[in-house]
Amino acid sequence: MLIFLSNHDIARIGDTFGHSPERMKIAFTLLATLRGIPQLFYGDEMMFVTGNPRRDDGRLRMDFPGGWEGESVNLFTEEGRLAAAKDSTYAHVVDLHGYARTLFQWRKGKDVIHSGKTLHFIPQDNTYGYFRYNDSEVVFVFINLSQEPQKVSWTRFREMTDGLGAGRNVLTGESVTVSDNTEVAPLSSLIIEYKK
Repeated sequence: MLIFLSNHDIARIGDTFGHSPERMKIAFTLLATLRGIPQLFYGDEMMFVTGNPRRDDGRLRMDFPGGWEGESVNLFTEEGRLAAAKDSTYAHVVDLHGYARTLFQWRKGKDVIHSGKTLHFIPQDNTYGYFRYNDSEVVFVFINLSQEPQKVSWTRFREMTDGLGAGRNVLTGESVTVSDNTEVAPLSSLIIEYKK
């Protein structure tokens, strides 16, 4: 099953999300961890926008900056993205591209994401928690879509969390022990992987 955030027939998600890098990261988190094969529309990994939150075919199919001789901006390379980020138009490209790259590179080798089961819990206080799991691994995803920091309701998820000790933060690589006191920043995600 193919899952996607946008394509050439709908508005750019950067426009839909009001040019919010934080909301784009949440969308990438969902796309990378939910069941199905993810598809990205070119440029969404760097929040390309048209300035129009409605479908606008001509502007949707914008040129991707770079790759041709004489281009002043080249988003194809890391050096080009770093140089472009000095301009406010492209200030977010390094961070968003890095976030998407980290997530989707991690996803490549994760059978638990490719074919594992899903257990999700009813959203509460503008947060959403779910687990992807198989016989050998568990991935916990917690999304805080609120404007305030939110604590993880770890005991609420005890059906999956009993016996889980320290895990690894997928985005930072750090060892993490999640508890009811774990706080997640506004408009952000927490993705922790565990070995059984």
